[in-house]
Amino acid sequence: HVDSLYEATQHVPMFLYLPGGQGAGTHVEQTVTHSDILPTFLAAAGIDMPASLADVDSYPLQKSIMPDGLGYKERSVYIEAQHFNLGKNRKIGWRTGEWKFIDRRPDPKTGEVVRHLWHYRENETEDFFSQKPELAEKLLYDLRQYYKALPKVEGVRVEQSFSDQAAMSSLGYAGGSDDNE
Repeated sequence: HVDSLYEATQHVPMFLYLPGGQGAGTHVEQTVTHSDILPTFLAAAGIDMPASLADVDSYPLQKSIMPDGLGYKERSVYIEAQHFNLGKNRKIGWRTGEWKFIDRRPDPKTGEVVRHLWHYRENETEDFFSQKPELAEKLLYDLRQYYKALPKVEGVRVEQSFSDQAAMSSLGYAGGSDDNE
């Protein structure tokens, strides 16, 4: 809920309790994401992944206790910080096993683009963007390819009732949007 892509907001531990204590005590070193939850629960229920989701980059976490593991050593993932206060300045990023590339959209008023490259496992204070331009360019390319491949869906605007607006406001979710800028 903040405009941060630091590990403190991006690395969220996940704990699962699977039927029969399957995989109890297993610590998975590889990157897993929220997209792995559905296939994990489906596998626990003995249900195959629907064909409509076959192209989704996701893994049933039960594979982590198999001899071949999850099937990958390193997994790059898309990250973003999108909050109504950011508007069109939201941050997007690409995280590999060792590096994190951050790309802030151009500021609508100044046109300024801010990019960072962090060796996030060591620290996120030293920016390697200018020191490793080839790596930064590759990660920017990978990020753009991933983003371009995302399915685009049209949203539907609905009017909120006064009580819905009041409820959202009480939770801290009321405020500006891209349309108000």
